[in-house]
Amino acid sequence: MNSTKNFLLVSSDKEFCLFAKTTALTLTKLNVQATIEETENKEAAIKIAESQNLNTIILDLDIEILDPVSFIKEVRTKEHSKKIKIISFSAKEISRKEVFEAGCDSIMTKKEIKTILANIIQY
Repeated sequence: MNSTKNFLLVSSDKEFCLFAKTTALTLTKLNVQATIEETENKEAAIKIAESQNLNTIILDLDIEILDPVSFIKEVRTKEHSKKIKIISFSAKEISRKEVFEAGCDSIMTKKEIKTILANIIQY
């Protein structure tokens, strides 16, 4: 049996959050063990990243209540969370260079991440 993969979803997009949780639940029925915790609060997200055994942070770059670039930089400065994979997505045009330089591993459109989210969770 596979070990549980832990994801943190940082987004204020309720529709996407529901989609992500539904995807994880569907995979659980197929014997893929995954948890998705969601927050839109920067301090809570940093605390979760430091305290839990996360595999991946999925970050909505369109979130208005935090600066995604400064969030990525802060995650990368913490010893415990330096190696967590950070996958970001946006429905808008964004400065990819700035996001990558902050420490993001992958940037996708919202449509792309919806298409491959099950694969991200599963593998």
